Amino acid sequence: MAKSFTRDQSFQFIHGNTELNSSIDSIITFNGTIYNISNEVITLTILRTINDLPQSWNSSICVGMTCYSFSTDSIAIEISAGDSMECGLSIQINERGSGSIQINLYNIDDLSQ
Repeated sequence: MAKSFTRDQSFQFIHGNTELNSSIDSIITFNGTIYNISNEVITLTILRTINDLPQSWNSSICVGMTCYSFSTDSIAIEISAGDSMECGLSIQINERGSGSIQINLYNIDDLSQ
C-alpha cells in the first residue's frame, strides 16, 4: 500500500502545459504563478536542475518582469503572506531540435516542500 503524507505547505505553483512546441528562430515562454498560502513571508529558491538543450538554444529563468542571464541557475525570492508572483522560463530557439528543462521550487525554511 502507498503511504500518504500530509505537509503544512506554504506555497503552490500553478502552471499550464509543460510540453511546448515552436518554430525555429523564435522565443517561447513557460509561465506559472507561485502563491504563498501561508500566514507569513516565505523565501523560495527557484533552481534549474536540468538544462538539456541543443547548443544553439538558451533558456532563462524569469520572475515577475525580469528574465535572468542564461547562466543563472538559481534565484531566491521572498513572497509576502497571501501574495503571489509570476515565474517561468524564456527559451530562445535557434535551430531544429528538442530538449528538456527542469526547475524545482523550494521553501528555504522547509526543503520537504
